[in-house]
Formats: sequence, structure tokens, C-alpha cells
Amino acid sequence: MARDRVKGAGIAAGASVLVMDDGFHNPSLAKDFSVLVVDARRGIGNGRIIPAGPLRAPLDAQLARAHAMVVVGTSLRASAIAGTARGRNIAVAQAHLQADAGFIAGLGRSRVLAFAGIGDPEKFFATLAEAGVAVAATRSFPDHHRYTRAEAEALCDDADRDGLALVTTEKDLARLAGDDAMTKLAAHAHALPVTLAFEDEDRFKSLLLERLAAARRTNDQ
Repeated sequence: MARDRVKGAGIAAGASVLVMDDGFHNPSLAKDFSVLVVDARRGIGNGRIIPAGPLRAPLDAQLARAHAMVVVGTSLRASAIAGTARGRNIAVAQAHLQADAGFIAGLGRSRVLAFAGIGDPEKFFATLAEAGVAVAATRSFPDHHRYTRAEAEALCDDADRDGLALVTTEKDLARLAGDDAMTKLAAHAHALPVTLAFEDEDRFKSLLLERLAAARRTNDQ
């Protein structure tokens, strides 16, 4: 979707389905299927809203508007949140991030310098480690980070000095494109492709299709 959700929807007027990334709290468009995604490792933090905590709205208010919850990973903290959702008759799907097997195989026994400028760089580093990658060093940057020339040169120099392969996220590598100051870093960095794999993909698909069918029936009335 576009930054301006209403304008983007207008441009895509011929589409039968519009998918909003990070659109749960955006009221500009009515939604037929709203999904809360919870990272099992982080949970909901201290349960408070910004700036006192990580939530954009109180959990109760979010659950009241959710049709489903996807829990990525496993932990006791996530189990408690999932239990709360089920208690409100909200469908809960379990999933995990799956690193691309071909990419991992291509790294072989290479030692890696992993860097990321996303909301939770540690999650990216953990995904690499869980896939068996030898992560020798990590560099964390703020979410949506725009790398400076000095940072790019430092990453390349550190990797060259220690004989490490540079690995980052697909999101970060895309931000490096088209910037002359990032040419060397973009050429040497490799992006790890990941897939969100559901434990019961068919069940989640059925839930989605049921909601879309119900929305069509309502719109046709």
C-alpha cells in the first residue's frame, strides 16, 4: 500500500484485495481482516503504550479490533498473550521465520558480519544463528536507518580485515540501492531471504478466505 492509504486504494480500484502493511492502527480505510502479529521473544514488552512502552494502543483495545493473531516463534510470554486472544475467540496462528535454505547453503562455512537497521536487529541475528550461520560480529542500527558513507566504509573495512562475509536484511539492502556512497557496501553485502512459515498454513488460509467471503456478502447486500 501507498503511504497515503486512501489515495493508494483509489489507484488500485480494480483490485479485489488490498493488503496493508503495518495498517492495523490506520483508520483511513475500513478493514475486512485485521491481524495482530506478536514476536514471541519480545511479546508486548512492559505492556505500556508509547513512549512508556512498545505498544501503539492498549492491548485490550487492539484485541477488540483483531480478527486473528499470528505469533512468530515460541515462548511462555507469547503463550500467555495467545491465551488471552483465544479467550476472546480470536483465532491464533503459530509461525516462524524460515531462512532461505539455498542462501544458507551458499554461505557454506563462511563467517559473517551481520548488520541491520530494523526494529529488532537482534531477531535478524538470531535467525541467522538458528540457521547455522557462523555470526562472528554484529552491527545494530535504528529502524529505517539511512547509512552514512563513514558507516558503510567501516562495515566494509571490518569485514575485509577479519575475512567476514557481509549479510543484512532484504529491507536494508534495498535502502542501499541508488546511493553512490553505498556502492561498495551494496556490492559486497548479501541479503538473507526469509519466509514466514505457518505451522498450520491451511487453517490460516481458510480463516482468511472465510473473512473475505463474508466481506463480499456484506458489500453485495
